Amino acid sequence: MYTLLLTAPGNSLDQPITKFVPELVNATSENLGDGPTWEDVTIRSLAGQLSGLGRDYGNYDFANEAANLTAFGFPALTAAQAPTCGQGFTNKSAIIECTREDFIQGIIGKRAVTSPFSTPIYSNFAYIFIGYAIESITGKSFFDSFTDAVGKPLGLKRTSLSIPNDKNTIIPGNPATNSWTVDAGDENPTGGFYSSLSDVTAIAQSILNLDLLRPVVTRSWMKPLAHTANLRNAVGAPWEIYRQEIPVSGISAANNTRVVDLYAKSGDLGGAEHYYGTLTTFDMDHHFGFNILATGKKASSVRWTLGSMLSEVFVNAFEAAARDEADAKFAGTYESTGNGPASNLTLTLDDSRPGLGVSEWYNNGINILNSLRTYRNIPTAATLSLRLYPMIKFGNELTFRSVIEVFPQGYITGPMATDCITWPTVDGLQYGGAGVDEFAFKIENGAPAAVTPRAMRQTLTKQR
Repeated sequence: MYTLLLTAPGNSLDQPITKFVPELVNATSENLGDGPTWEDVTIRSLAGQLSGLGRDYGNYDFANEAANLTAFGFPALTAAQAPTCGQGFTNKSAIIECTREDFIQGIIGKRAVTSPFSTPIYSNFAYIFIGYAIESITGKSFFDSFTDAVGKPLGLKRTSLSIPNDKNTIIPGNPATNSWTVDAGDENPTGGFYSSLSDVTAIAQSILNLDLLRPVVTRSWMKPLAHTANLRNAVGAPWEIYRQEIPVSGISAANNTRVVDLYAKSGDLGGAEHYYGTLTTFDMDHHFGFNILATGKKASSVRWTLGSMLSEVFVNAFEAAARDEADAKFAGTYESTGNGPASNLTLTLDDSRPGLGVSEWYNNGINILNSLRTYRNIPTAATLSLRLYPMIKFGNELTFRSVIEVFPQGYITGPMATDCITWPTVDGLQYGGAGVDEFAFKIENGAPAAVTPRAMRQTLTKQR
């Protein structure tokens, strides 16, 4: 996917795959109505596992097992029904590399699982076709395209599709059965690379640091494309998204949490034993990530255990560190310096609440928090909370937006409860075209020196 984003024109994601794989143009009629409608299968649907295609052809097909599966209750297959290439699930059978013609004929003869954009279904076919699309766009092989777009700019030295020299490699078990010698052929775009931890880390750091992609492309990439039946999981391109609840402060309370989305990509190889397991994870909120390359029997289980441990420890630690830094740098009182009625803003960090809290705000001697209470018809008995969240940076100016919350919260319960829905309110109140919720901090030497509540047209200096 990284290679695609670096090589494809901006509108390619919403183009049908038939534009890049012409063999599929007439495939719909050949499926007699039960196959994919190829003009509806876009690059975006393939990338986000929303194409509706089946998982694979040939590889891990029981028909490729050396054992006779009729003894297990399966019917005998004719030669026409059996795959012409691939390998069995246990890796104890001969491996025949599948070609482009094999894959395309295999998918043409395969029933669609569901319609495009219906529900996420993991498909190796999807990324095989993305590999073909990359080759169509660049006019080069998939690996050459990857090398030009990613490998050379990052100086990768130990990433290849061919078997590396056995020196400085880790080969658990028997190379004949652990997939070490497997050449995935056209299935390489699904994850057929040999690599090292240093190379994988270089790739991940380039994504995190926006070294190759434009920032807006990376932000668009790090978004969910579909939800799953699990409230904590979503699917991206190709991300496996895990939603981690973390305490908003050192006080751990079940009802005082916020959500951090972890964008991960895992992979397994090595037959039923899963001798090789990988996991790359990004926490874009805290500009942090990690790579795990595990090997040995049941490596995938070890990978998930380590991944969970790292997430629980480091995501919480970075959140706590961010709060400490915000408290040290942003919290405090900001005041006007001219003559006339006083203007001031006091920001605090509260253990039970996210963001920066506005505990006091006066403009020209008038209590703005009271003005907001009056304007919003907030009862005197209710608590008004105004909290600031960082939004965007312009040069040495960091802009925050504020959100008004009222406690106790509303009477609406159930699926349509609106207590925590604040995103529609941002920039909702304006005065002369400036957001009443906009606070622009002037940053000097890494810390705020002043803040301008935009609607008030007045800059307040931080008191040391």
